[in-house]
Amino acid sequence: MQKGAIIFGSDQEVAGVMRAVERVNATGAFSWVGSDGWSARSLVSDGNERAVEGTISVQPQANDVKGFKEYFLGLNVKNNKRNPWFVEFWEHHFQCRYPGSPRTPYNGQYARVCSGLERLTVNNTEFERQLQFVSDAVMAFAYSIR
Repeated sequence: MQKGAIIFGSDQEVAGVMRAVERVNATGAFSWVGSDGWSARSLVSDGNERAVEGTISVQPQANDVKGFKEYFLGLNVKNNKRNPWFVEFWEHHFQCRYPGSPRTPYNGQYARVCSGLERLTVNNTEFERQLQFVSDAVMAFAYSIR
């Protein structure tokens, strides 16, 4: 008889649990209920398919933040100087070194220089499904200190 188990944890923690379930041959012993912190993450399921089979996933409903995708896709290093980490994001995203940026542990491996023609597009940019909750938290904080 299967036992129900609800796991609240990060994808890394739960991936370790699922590896242990596989290792001790306990697949099928539990019916998992997964929180949004791990249940839809490939880190948990990849290689642990038998252990996670039949998992029930609980996810809060997330809606798009109106206008954010268009706003973000319009950003580039030249028009987003207010964000001190954007150059680092840009270098990582496009796997290139931005002209004039200092060498860091993060960009040292990029031999290619960014051309300045790189653009964020819907094809090369993935948006976090839970962006709404980040937006709500920022707005709540902003209203609280107003």
